[in-house]
Amino acid sequence: MEEISEENTKIQDSEHKDPDQCEETEKQLCIYYDERAKLHPDNHEEIQLRSQFIWDALAENKLLKSDRVHLSCFNQIEVEDLTQVHTTSLVQKILSAGELKDGETSKMFGEENTENKHTPECARLAAGSSLQAMKDVVTSPFTPKAAFSLMRPPGHHATEGHADGYCFFNNAAIAAHFAIKSYNLKRVLILDWDVHHGDGTQEIFYESSKVFFMSVHRWENGKYFPYKDCSNYTYLGSKQGEGFNLNVPWNTTEEEDDLSEIGTKEYQFLFENLLFGIMAEFDPELIIVSAGFDSAKGDPLGLQQVDHEFYSWLCVNLQKICPKIVMVIRRRLLNGYFS
Repeated sequence: MEEISEENTKIQDSEHKDPDQCEETEKQLCIYYDERAKLHPDNHEEIQLRSQFIWDALAENKLLKSDRVHLSCFNQIEVEDLTQVHTTSLVQKILSAGELKDGETSKMFGEENTENKHTPECARLAAGSSLQAMKDVVTSPFTPKAAFSLMRPPGHHATEGHADGYCFFNNAAIAAHFAIKSYNLKRVLILDWDVHHGDGTQEIFYESSKVFFMSVHRWENGKYFPYKDCSNYTYLGSKQGEGFNLNVPWNTTEEEDDLSEIGTKEYQFLFENLLFGIMAEFDPELIIVSAGFDSAKGDPLGLQQVDHEFYSWLCVNLQKICPKIVMVIRRRLLNGYFS
């Protein structure tokens, strides 16, 4: 695999330290970002500057200098750690993209995914950020404690053995796996509020009782991506994981491209009258959020009507259930992929 350029090494060295050298902080929110995320190519609407837009908006609003925010350190995830969640063949296939030449791209996993020579590094950084975020939140003596990873590519469509839907390694699943293995957590909740079903995350934990996977998404009776039967409410987990998988599929339109009337009132009613109660009964020790914002009003793909303020309301209420939260950016923030 090719080495990263000297210019981008300087970006990493100036922005981040070794995580082991970073001091514990009582600041309430840790943010994880590395400019090398821009080196991974555009995948349709999942564009190179997506994370940079968010970072710039945070800086413009002076949030990065807030006394409540800590800019955190992280590294690429180790290859052997990836193989604890994904098959060796998938990991090797993704890493092989590092052999591509400058300016060359490939589509090893189909039309939804585009790779270049930087994809393996970017995907390992994204997974490493979610892993470090989990470690920082779980081990912190301070509460509430939340972490927010801005890295790309995203992960929730990546299954154990296949990359899909702009996703390569499943960042949320990796964080949950090691929360259980390394810190002996017994109850991890993964909430996926992206407008698309987190089919990869569901598959990975479908037989586990230690991870409660909960997804709210458009399904439109199978006409909405990822177009799978397993996105329906009838899929509840199996074996030890039976009852620990919950899908809430919205079915309100005839076609994928039709405008959905589902908005803030429907989401708020759902969480207040069903999901918050289930979460509280599960009593999670950690909440991991696959945070896609494509259900927001104005999103040209999600086509739903959720007000931006809803996400803030939701996070406040999630912290009442569990004060330790890791948010992994799945898709749009700040009104879209393109903003």
